[in-house]
Amino acid sequence: MVADQFFVKTENGYIRFKRICHNGQAYGGLFSSGFGVVKFLQDMLLKKPILMSEKTLKLFFTQQHENSGNFISMTLGWLTGKVNNLTYFVKPSGGSGCHSNVRINLKKISQHYF
Repeated sequence: MVADQFFVKTENGYIRFKRICHNGQAYGGLFSSGFGVVKFLQDMLLKKPILMSEKTLKLFFTQQHENSGNFISMTLGWLTGKVNNLTYFVKPSGGSGCHSNVRINLKKISQHYF
């Protein structure tokens, strides 16, 4: 069965993904542990980020628009949304055996870049 290639049963009857070695491109994303993602996100909140220049980081959070000029709910790196008039950035992601969903509050970012 095809599913047997990807899943294993545990001793309690639960099913989980087998360990998968990602051998290839991240296709614009990141392969990382949870700790790595935290370091990446913390760097974005620094007044002087290490991983990206301030100019690049500002572009990373700049809202994009259609050819007609209408803004869309995306930046170069994030989807955007609002809850109770509070804008946030969100990045859902996933692949074989992994999933993530990261949200950043605009107030934390805006004090440095907007």
